[in-house]
Amino acid sequence: MRRSSWRTDLENRKLDLHAYRGKVILLDFWATWCAACQLEIPRFVAWQSQFGPRGLQIIGISMDDDPALARKLYKR
Repeated sequence: MRRSSWRTDLENRKLDLHAYRGKVILLDFWATWCAACQLEIPRFVAWQSQFGPRGLQIIGISMDDDPALARKLYKR
């Protein structure tokens, strides 16, 4: 099976879904050009803080073609 390049985070660390075995995973597909996506990110951050210790893992997947755009938004 061929592995795709999206399996790294914004800091170029390897992302392996197997590491989250036994957790509830919420995958959020978003883009920097999507205003609604940007509005929901703070809620996901809050949910991760609140429910992460109980087994929730939220993973955002940027649909932008240029990872620099996602990194810039992430730093804000």
